[in-house]
Amino acid sequence: MHRTKGEAILLRTRPLGEADRLVTLLHPGRGLVRLVAKSARRSKKRFLGSLESFTRLEVEFLEFPTGELGRLESAAVIAAFPRLRRELAALAQAAYACELAELVGRAGEPNAPLFEWLALFLHTVDARGPRADHLRVYELGLLDRSGFGPPLCACAACGKALDLGARPAFDTARGGALCPECSGPASRSVSLGTLRTLEASRDAGSQLSPRVGFSRQAISESRRLLGDFLDYHLERRPRSKEFLEQVCPEVC
Repeated sequence: MHRTKGEAILLRTRPLGEADRLVTLLHPGRGLVRLVAKSARRSKKRFLGSLESFTRLEVEFLEFPTGELGRLESAAVIAAFPRLRRELAALAQAAYACELAELVGRAGEPNAPLFEWLALFLHTVDARGPRADHLRVYELGLLDRSGFGPPLCACAACGKALDLGARPAFDTARGGALCPECSGPASRSVSLGTLRTLEASRDAGSQLSPRVGFSRQAISESRRLLGDFLDYHLERRPRSKEFLEQVCPEVC
């Protein structure tokens, strides 16, 4: 039996049986953790309203070596992010961000950078509202923190720096941006300005606000290329992305 205390983000929750709930947490030291919250549906006092998705919590839980589902012992709210529950666009972005974190996270594998990146995104959306450029920066940062970040200002095939002389391309299967000489039929053209905007956002480090403003073209192109890149490496399209596109296309 392994007992853990500390902060976590509740990614999602669903009913389990008549009285329990199944919760999925992202913990900086334990990665993805799936736990049973005993009697959470029957008793309103036990977890004091803390089992809401997209909530930052102080938790204590038990994990068992037999493969049996762990047990959530206690949970207290650190940050509830009320905007995420009262604005549809904010909720949709939070659901997408949390699903991405769940898809790239691994059970039992520490990933404090991923935890802090998701926490920063949720805090930013709650404080400043949903924005498309912040979501692009989050997607790119999530790829970087998961080891899949694509090269953007040098060719992924030959390593040559991309310059102003020719139109670059982006190829998901080949790992990122390509120079004109290395691009092929499956590559999609992209403006050098979009690639440089994304690279500048990557250089911003732990900030979601990009140093270089996203133009309308950069938003459109980066939405497509990062979306395709995520779908390819995750081997599935996040279900929450479809909801976000349908109900809030202006911030997807």
